[in-house]
Amino acid sequence: MNADLVKLNHQFSEQDFIDFPVWATYYEPDDIDTLVEFGYDRQEIERLVALTKSNDEYSFPLPPQAATSPFHYLYIGVRATTRGGNSLVGFVTGPCFGVFHNGESYQFNASLRTQALQTATELSSALGEQAVFPMQVEVMATREHREEELW
Repeated sequence: MNADLVKLNHQFSEQDFIDFPVWATYYEPDDIDTLVEFGYDRQEIERLVALTKSNDEYSFPLPPQAATSPFHYLYIGVRATTRGGNSLVGFVTGPCFGVFHNGESYQFNASLRTQALQTATELSSALGEQAVFPMQVEVMATREHREEELW
């Protein structure tokens, strides 16, 4: 794996998930062992972790089989189809679901209902749809299909 691809989580783009459907955030020391298991050089990872000051805002790209790995924070790429039929690339991580459109990231967390509804309205407007949810989602790494809804 190319450790030069480490990037800040808030700088993810659609292309990042097309290129690498799984990203993991360094969170605890055992994560270095897991990154090594997925092909990273231990010394390179230790160097990068030191450079980022063990900051959990950075993630590393991983192969598809890492989708079920034990990282505390995983970002899993998805292909989403809105209620109106638009196809978008996005990701899931914990309780958060996000999609990209025209270079913008639209993120939803059902636990933050008011904010999620506002973001859904913004995405609907950008796409020219009445409503974008529910969305049909395919997890890129596993080909799993599911539905994303706001509640």
